[in-house]
This record gives sequence, C-alpha cells and structure tokens, in this order.
Amino acid sequence: MNAAAPKPHMPWQWLLVAAALQAAAAPPGWFPFAALLVIPGLSLQYAIAVGDRRPMLASYCLGVLYTGAFSWSLRHVLLPGWIAIALVGGLYTLCCAAAVRSLRPRLGAPLAFAVALARSEEHTSELQSQFRISY
Repeated sequence: MNAAAPKPHMPWQWLLVAAALQAAAAPPGWFPFAALLVIPGLSLQYAIAVGDRRPMLASYCLGVLYTGAFSWSLRHVLLPGWIAIALVGGLYTLCCAAAVRSLRPRLGAPLAFAVALARSEEHTSELQSQFRISY
C-alpha cells in the first residue's frame, strides 16, 4: 500500500528569526550596527521564498510578523489599525515570494529574489513613511 507523503510543516523557527532580524535592522535599529542584521534576515527570507515548506504561506506570515514588529509603536494609538497594517504588510513578502518563484526559471533564484525584493522594499519604504506622516 502506498502511503501519502506527509505535508511539509511551516518553518516557524526561520520565520521568527527572520522577522526578528529584519525588525531589529529596521530604522532606527534596536542597537548600534543593527542594520547589519538585515543580511541574515534577508537570507532567511530568501530560503523561505524558494523552499518547499509552504513558501507562500510562510512568506506571508514572515511579512505579518515583520510589519507588526516594526510598527509596534502604533498599537497604543489604535490596536485594530495596527493589526490591519500587519496583515496588509504580509502581502508585500507574499508578492515578493510569488515574484521570485515566477522569475526563477528565467533569471535564476538569487537574481529573481533581488529584483522582487527591490520592488517590495520600495513599497515597504513607502508604507513606513506613511506611518511616520500619520503618527
């Protein structure tokens, strides 16, 4: 009898570490030289995006965790708004993962990630500036 292959589990450890590293590196940074943490954080984001362990859902969860962490100061103003911002922020990493997976056959995975990430980071910067303006 042929047993069904087990479903891959979410890479929760990678998600939490990647979100923490990227949130620590986001301006103003949690400590001096925290900006250097973006390199391992993006490396984990890349591994999640091209992995076989539910990459789209994992990428969305990473985006929600990261956006929720760097916008944490907004929670006391309006908690439902902070939750909505985190949920919408997850769409950026989801779109990045989708772009990487679709561009990978033509450009190769590392270049596809760089192209998708550059576009995603542009949107994230716009979102962060909107936080500062409205706050």
